[in-house]
Amino acid sequence: MIRKAAQSKPRRPATRRRQAEPLEVDLTVSFRFGSEPEDRITPIDGRRLPMVNSVFQNRDRILRAFVGLMFKAGLSSPRVVGHLLPAAGAKRRGA
Repeated sequence: MIRKAAQSKPRRPATRRRQAEPLEVDLTVSFRFGSEPEDRITPIDGRRLPMVNSVFQNRDRILRAFVGLMFKAGLSSPRVVGHLLPAAGAKRRGA
């Protein structure tokens, strides 16, 4: 036997989720490679960035960029290069 479906409550029209505007962030990244004030390297200073999507969606990309930035900053300091690559420091000193 085939029956008609019972009358259900009228559905509300689907409402669209309002797109949130990107959050503006002032980003400063500074690395301290020692206790002296001149041992501080600031590769990014006061840069305005829009935060879009979720940190969790982009976590791998963020981590890769952070590690790359840390290595670039470290390689710009002769003291850090001496610790990372002892042979390069010895060549530069003339040994």
